[in-house]
This record gives sequence, C-alpha cells and structure tokens, in this order.
Amino acid sequence: MPPLMLMVAVPSLPPATVGRGSTDRRRVRAGVATLVPGVLLFAPVTGLLVYRELGEAEVQALQSGARGRAWTESERARGERLDERHRATTAVAGVLGATGAALVVMGVILAATGGRPSRMAVAPWGSLGAGGLVFQGRF
Repeated sequence: MPPLMLMVAVPSLPPATVGRGSTDRRRVRAGVATLVPGVLLFAPVTGLLVYRELGEAEVQALQSGARGRAWTESERARGERLDERHRATTAVAGVLGATGAALVVMGVILAATGGRPSRMAVAPWGSLGAGGLVFQGRF
C-alpha cells in the first residue's frame, strides 16, 4: 500500500500586511549573514601572507648562500618556484581580501540601514566568467 501523503497549504501574508519590524529583522539577519563570511575570509588571507613571507625568507637565504658566485641549476629552479609562489599567493590574497572587504562593507550597510526606506540597491551580479556587485540609486 503506498504511503499516505498529506499536503497543507498555508496562506502567505500580502506584502502590505507584513510589519515594518519583520523587514528590519530580515535586513539585520541578512547583514550579519553577509558580514560573517566576509570576516572569515580574512583568516585564509592571513595564512597566505604568512606562507608568502616564508617563501621570501627562503629566497633571501638562497641569495645569501650564493653570495659572490652564480646560482646552481637546483638553486635557480628553487628560486623560480619561489618566485611563482610569491606571485600566486599575492594574487590570491588580493582577491580574497577584496572579496572579504566587500562582504564586510555590504553586511554593515545591510545591518545599519534596517528601518529607512532604501534609495540605493546593492545586489550580487554574475555571469559566466565574470562577477561583481551592482550599485544602483539616486544621489
């Protein structure tokens, strides 16, 4: 015998009857939900910057060890890998830091502008291979 399924329809309130307080709470919750990931993105940025600094120390050790003579092939290969590591970690830390900062700013704005009528809209935007934020408003 198939299981018995019960479906219940709950009427939703029209937008005009939703109280102003619930809108304020939703904006604050959305602000906090945006702010927290933004703050959490700074932990990997810090880790990447420490990793990059360790690579810079290794390069300086290579340079001081080879003072007055040409680098061997293994030293040259190690130096190239460290240079590649420096460029990659710098780029990733920049992207993660900018994303974290944008999320923090947007979260603070959402949480702080709870009760006022909005004259500006902030929305995420993205398409295949691109993304960003869209700001729209009257100034």
